[in-house]
Amino acid sequence: VANGGQIVSLTATAEDPNGTVVSYSWTQTSGTTVTIEDADASIMRFEVPILDAAETLEFQVRVVDNNGSAALDTVQVFVNEGIAAPANLRVRLVGLNAILDWDPVAKAESYQVYYAFESFAGLPSIDNYSVLNGATLHQPDGDVEADSTNRQLKNLDNNQRYFFTVTAAFTPLGATRPVESIPATDVSRLLGATYVASAPLNDTTAIQCLDADKTWVDCPVSGLSGQDGEFGRTAEDEANNLVKVGSGLAGYDFIILDAQGDKVGSGHPDAECLLDNTTNLIWELKKPYDAMRRARNRYSWYNTDETINGGRTGLEIGPECGGGVCNTLDYTERLNQAQLCGVDSWNIPSAQQLRSMGDIVNACALTGEGCRYDLDAYYWSSTTYAADTSQAIQVALDGRTDLPMPKSETAHILAVAVKKEVEDEE
Repeated sequence: VANGGQIVSLTATAEDPNGTVVSYSWTQTSGTTVTIEDADASIMRFEVPILDAAETLEFQVRVVDNNGSAALDTVQVFVNEGIAAPANLRVRLVGLNAILDWDPVAKAESYQVYYAFESFAGLPSIDNYSVLNGATLHQPDGDVEADSTNRQLKNLDNNQRYFFTVTAAFTPLGATRPVESIPATDVSRLLGATYVASAPLNDTTAIQCLDADKTWVDCPVSGLSGQDGEFGRTAEDEANNLVKVGSGLAGYDFIILDAQGDKVGSGHPDAECLLDNTTNLIWELKKPYDAMRRARNRYSWYNTDETINGGRTGLEIGPECGGGVCNTLDYTERLNQAQLCGVDSWNIPSAQQLRSMGDIVNACALTGEGCRYDLDAYYWSSTTYAADTSQAIQVALDGRTDLPMPKSETAHILAVAVKKEVEDEE
């Protein structure tokens, strides 16, 4: 007996007292057609189809010996009426709580949430889940509907890696007990992990929280604590408790600099750079009348430093150029020659540095005439993509997911420098 989505293995054992077995051959003789793997081996496998009604599948195996004699046998697999496994299982950690949600499954009457200290991937059936270390079937609280597609698991163990999965269940017509789907692809999370910060990041500009219905509401939300809107510099600013050196939306703290590195007012015509007082990074401002530094310009990725480029330098002469510059390296070298804003250490930012500007779309609202960036675009980072060193990571300024792109393609550039600390003179 099998359920839809399961992987079934069938094994044939043959003996020949006066010779040797030379071949096996599996075929399907009835039922919904499946794809047989290893059809010419003693053990074959197939994935059980998800059916709208129970059905019997029949298979035949033919075994031949060294003299050409053959023997046949058949086996039947009864397949229950099926249901698809939940897709897109997502897990978010809030303190020692895990919040799970997934896509709804057609005809599901309920969902079962499982978690353990090791992966569910090796199980032949979810019925065997209890053999896993730390295995638990989560029973929902009384206020959670059986067909709800989200669940909160509370008070999990600190510094413990968990594996989470979920199944969909329904009761076929005439059956006395529910049938479960195969489990969703499990998702692993380490609770309570701590990391040493290598560089500061800005908060998001979120001042509200999401409730269980994914609606923005005032913070805090009962049962969904620990969201961005409750903590950090943005929350302090909302409570009028944040002291800033400069100005900026929410937790951002910016100072506008001119070409010599001196402070000027927001929207000043001589504005050339943006100093982020939180990260100590200086970002160039785009100049609409500078052929090289226009916001719309795009350049190919190019870097000869083998500690950065992963052995792939990129494209030196790209298909798009501005002001005689066609790649990222020439761009930053030109800024260093000019000592823009009094700085000669301009570079293409790493992906992490660019992420510190990941909500600049909103932050630009308080800079007078804006930050002068193309806020809908992706920007080159200096970070080579580990899985394919012919590509580098691009980061969007509006919080979208980072993307690896071929270094030969073109993208926008936003140069960065680190503010130098000035020692006091005695």
